[in-house]
Amino acid sequence: TATTSQQPYHIWWDTSGIPMALGLVAYCFSGHAIVPSIYTSMKEPQHFDSMVTVTFIGVVICCSAVGVMGYYMFGSLVEDQVTLSMDEVIKAQIVTR
Repeated sequence: TATTSQQPYHIWWDTSGIPMALGLVAYCFSGHAIVPSIYTSMKEPQHFDSMVTVTFIGVVICCSAVGVMGYYMFGSLVEDQVTLSMDEVIKAQIVTR
């Protein structure tokens, strides 16, 4: 049975992490120094805008899927980086063997 001092495993709406998440997203999509060389090496540079749009949409979908799956797997106990949460699970499995 759960006591009142325990937090729920899945909190459905907690806005405290939104500023950190927005900062991480902005960092992931900034500073691409290779973009000008991609543009100049394209056979059809006029398709650059649509290529960048499709690529970024693909990256957002992949990153969102990893975030949702990480939260689904670890709940409110998920670390800032999902891989750190995975490390804790692996350590727990090694200890219990």
